[in-house]
Amino acid sequence: MPRYCLVALAVLVLPCAAPALIAQQKSCGVGTDAAPAKRFEAANCYAERGDWLNANREIGLYRRAYPKSIDGTLLSARILVELHLVADANDVLERELAIYPHSVPLLMFYADLSERLGEPRRAEEQMLRCSEYAPKDPDVWARLGDYYLQNGNADAVNGYRKALQLRPADPRFEAGLATSFAVNNQQEKSRQIFELAVKRNQRLSKPYSVVEYRFAEFLRDQEKYEESLTFYDLAIKEDPNRSDFYYGRALSLMKLQRWDLAEKDANACLLDDTKKLAAMSLLLKIYQAQNKTDQAREWGDKLASASDADLAGKSSANQIAADLRQARILEHDGHYAEAAKVYEQVLEKHPEADAAWYGQGMCLANMGSLDTSETAFRKFLSTNPGSPNAHLYLGKVLLRKNQIIAARAEFLQARDLDPLMVDARLGIAASYIREGEYAVAIQELESAPRLPGSPTDAQLMLAEALYKNHEPARARAVLNAVLRRDPGNERARLMLSALGQGAPSSQAQ
Repeated sequence: MPRYCLVALAVLVLPCAAPALIAQQKSCGVGTDAAPAKRFEAANCYAERGDWLNANREIGLYRRAYPKSIDGTLLSARILVELHLVADANDVLERELAIYPHSVPLLMFYADLSERLGEPRRAEEQMLRCSEYAPKDPDVWARLGDYYLQNGNADAVNGYRKALQLRPADPRFEAGLATSFAVNNQQEKSRQIFELAVKRNQRLSKPYSVVEYRFAEFLRDQEKYEESLTFYDLAIKEDPNRSDFYYGRALSLMKLQRWDLAEKDANACLLDDTKKLAAMSLLLKIYQAQNKTDQAREWGDKLASASDADLAGKSSANQIAADLRQARILEHDGHYAEAAKVYEQVLEKHPEADAAWYGQGMCLANMGSLDTSETAFRKFLSTNPGSPNAHLYLGKVLLRKNQIIAARAEFLQARDLDPLMVDARLGIAASYIREGEYAVAIQELESAPRLPGSPTDAQLMLAEALYKNHEPARARAVLNAVLRRDPGNERARLMLSALGQGAPSSQAQ
């Protein structure tokens, strides 16, 4: 089956930069009293520079002012993904989706993240929901076409056709449709649509490079190498930062035995890790074809070394992933000691696998080994300070150790990183209740019902704080409201009964 460019419209798909151009950096810093809008701009600026830790700090400050901002959540999730905190990104998106379940941008990002997490069915489900909620949005249908094309599904044709019905003049959709026909071995129809797409594309003030690139890939697959160069050249002219454009052109140049130009394009791909081995292999073939023995030997040795390192790295990564998967299954089933042992073994062999510190911290906390759990969470946070979940669970451990001020600091950090995290607010409130600062706890808890997924525990804790703050009537009102929603809630019933006899049983654990 031919391989074509499958450039998606989704937010997680980012172009691979070629070494040809390096963007000039600009200052992103803002003052301590900057307005939230400036914080958002700063977060975007840092993200463009790849400074993800500072970007995470700035977007957190923005979201404290606008916790339910969809744009803020999307940028926050993207930053967390770049920080390799995919589980945190997933949680951030799910909390926002609880508020805006029909938001197409959120669902699209969630679909992309689901693909990244190896859950293609969930990804497809979210994209189909997007097509249901926004049936007249052509980009939604094109993204669905991209997804099906990437997964070899013939339904890709229908996705692009629907997109073109809604926006007939978009050459990107035509190129996608042409690619889907080519994959289904309808080459003549594919070529006709491609020719229409590139003509339309060139009439735009700013042509889409992906249109030329997809056509160039099609032509190369049809062994029309000379013709393909025209469209690779156009794609590179329109976007000179895409290493896959240079790589495709190098393949056509090799077929045409234009060795010098092929060598130049292959070298342009060496700094892109996703293309490095393939580019080295091209250079080896180029020198072999020209009987340049010394250069061929040099690149053969480099390729062998890099391949061995890559294979070893992938083997190691696969083993780590398998071990972590086994540990998570054990942890999920409540076998905490066994899971902790697996995490420990991973760390002994692969100390760089910091995700194991997080898992170990969770297991040890469930086993009651609070000191070692604290150590594990702090190890994880030393390399992943932007994780709201890790701050939350470290706070819970510290609260159990009665280190109230330290616990509150972690809960506050979790809340600042994700203002919609209800458990962080419960932790803050619990820390104040422990100190007898009931009015402050009440203020924190009264904001919790406005957040997505607010648990009944928040209301029970609020009732406790109200009672201890000498407001029994308000405490009873809260408990009665809980029982109206959930008549079978035994804890609320017991607390209500206790209110008539004395203090309710403590929820601030």
